[in-house]
This record gives sequence, structure tokens and C-alpha cells, in this order.
Amino acid sequence: MSSVKVENLKKIQKQEAVNGISFHVNSGELFCLLGPPGAGKTTVLRMIAGLERPDEGDIYLEGELINDVPPGERDVAMVFEDMALYPHMTAYENIAYPLRLRRVPRQEINRKVREVAENLRISHILNRLPQTFSGGELRRVAIGRALVRRPRVLLLDQPLTDLDAKIRQQMTGELRRLQTEVDQTMMYATHDFEEAVTMADRIMVINEGQEEQLDTPEELYDRPRTPLVAGLVGNPAMNILSCQSKVFDNQLILEHPAFRLAMPNIPDNQLPKEILVGIRPEHIAFSKGKESILATVDIVQPLGDQQIVDLRLEDGTVIKIVAPLEMELTIEEKIRIIVPRNRIVLFDGSQHTRIDLERSVRDDNEA
Repeated sequence: MSSVKVENLKKIQKQEAVNGISFHVNSGELFCLLGPPGAGKTTVLRMIAGLERPDEGDIYLEGELINDVPPGERDVAMVFEDMALYPHMTAYENIAYPLRLRRVPRQEINRKVREVAENLRISHILNRLPQTFSGGELRRVAIGRALVRRPRVLLLDQPLTDLDAKIRQQMTGELRRLQTEVDQTMMYATHDFEEAVTMADRIMVINEGQEEQLDTPEELYDRPRTPLVAGLVGNPAMNILSCQSKVFDNQLILEHPAFRLAMPNIPDNQLPKEILVGIRPEHIAFSKGKESILATVDIVQPLGDQQIVDLRLEDGTVIKIVAPLEMELTIEEKIRIIVPRNRIVLFDGSQHTRIDLERSVRDDNEA
């Protein structure tokens, strides 16, 4: 397997699709590009595969500069969103096709095809044509065709986009298992954070062709650098509320039309006046303490063993919380909630960058 290194990659199309992205993918790593549609994810993969040429920047495979290496000589395989299987070929023939192009002996082709099919659990459809496959089977065959020749790098461009939730969850688990078993270097592009955090060792969040953050799934969730990252990683998305910052008696006060939060610590640098306060729905607790916030139940959505609740604050702002299913909540019911200070993430309201505060205060759920 091979590492991938990208330095200052740029691609200008009708609009600037990729604008100065740099990253390094370790050998055997599953690296994910996460971002909204049109963020530039596919363009990055196509440049690594050699299907598009960068306007600026360099691409390295295992330390070798490959900008001028033709696609067929890079030993990089790519699975496209539309799968692009040959409709007149059986699953066996589709998977075997790359090996036949390389004139691999027939006995070796048969061994490799059946090994890949067994790993992907598609041995039972090898003699069938693509029009008889389910959505999940189509993707398994396409991935098998890419994997059968053991490329240095496997690129996956949103291969699970239109699958239903159950099959998508099954496929993400199988892809992760397979990647680990064969120690395959993979790059995976998606706009679905659940796919990304389920499979990836590291994730680069990109938007409008630029990096927002590159980190582990845990860091992206706990310490998002921008509101966009905070909104992409998590379901329901993080609540983002616009507040005014003030300092009284060496204490930071965050003022919102519906509440006032006193923070335990203030940073050394001067705070901007406009601050975005981020708090995840699952971190908001119910409380009758003196610092609790009054809210009105707006919408209740049962979901498995929990419920997603839309709450309307006194000024009309709507936030989401996650509550236990056994908690009985009715529309227009008045409740009180508490926001744990050590769970809050602050962003500069104009620059949209995270503001770091010391997290020494204990959880105040019990307030």
C-alpha cells in the first residue's frame, strides 16, 4: 500500500473548485473527505486518480511525484458514485476485467475474483448480470472490481449515497472491516458525517474548495474549529446561537435575548463583541436551578430510545435537544433547561473561528 501526499492543490473550473488544499494520507489509512455538495471532494479524488490535472500543486504517491504520470500507470483505483459497471458482463466478468487487461493468468484471475467476492459477500451473484443486482450488490461488485488488483490507493467517491439507511450502515461496517483486513489505503468522499465518523481514521472537512479542519472524528466532534464543522459533525446538528460578550469582575458574560450565561474563565486575548455559542443537543439538560433557561416545547420526534425535541426560547429562537423517550413532553409545555458551561464551544462571530477557553469547571448538569 502507499501513502498519499498533496501539497497546495488548486483546480480552477467555472469557479474555483479546489483552492490550495494540502494533506497527507498514511499508508493503510482510511482517510475521509467530508463536505457539503460542491465542496470540491470529487475534484480532489479525480486529480489524485489522474483524471484531471491540477492547475497548481503537487501529488505524491509513496514519495513519488505523479503529476505527469498517466492515470493507467498510477496504480490507483476509483469507484464512482454511479458505479459504471458493464451491463453486458456478469459480476464475475466485471470484477475480472482489470486483471484480464493486465493479462493475468486465468487460474490466478479465478482465485482473486473468488477471494474478493467472498470478502464482499457476493459469491452468490457472480453469474448474474448487473440489472438483477440490488443497490448494495451493485456497490459491492464495483468495489470488488477496484480491489481485485490490490491498487496502491483506492478512491471511493460517495459510493453509498442513494442506499437506504439500513444497507448504508451495513456497507460502512463491511468497508471498514475489509479495509482493516487487507490494510488498504483508502480515500473516501462523502457529505454524510455518519459514514465518515463510522469508518475514517481521520477526516478532512472541506467547503468551497478549502480546508475547514483535519482531525480525528473525536476531535471534530469535541473541538470543531468552525461553525460549519460543528454543523456537519453530529445529528442533530450543534445549536449555534448569536450572543454578545461582556466582561464583569473578570468573568465572561454571554448575553442572548432569551438568556444570560456566566462563563467561569476568560481567555487572555481580547474577545470579539459578537460571539457564536455552540452547544450540542445531547449536552443540554433539564433543570429547575437558578441559572436554568425557560423554553417551550415546539416539536417532539420519537427516535428509537430517545426523542428529538425542538424548543422555542422566549425570543422565538428554536433549539434542539435530545431527551429520553420515557420523558413525557407535550406541545406548548413550559420547561427549564441548563447549558453545561464545560460543553460550550465559542466561535468568533465575524471570523467564524473557534475561541479557546480553559475547561477547568466541572459539569454543572446538577445545577
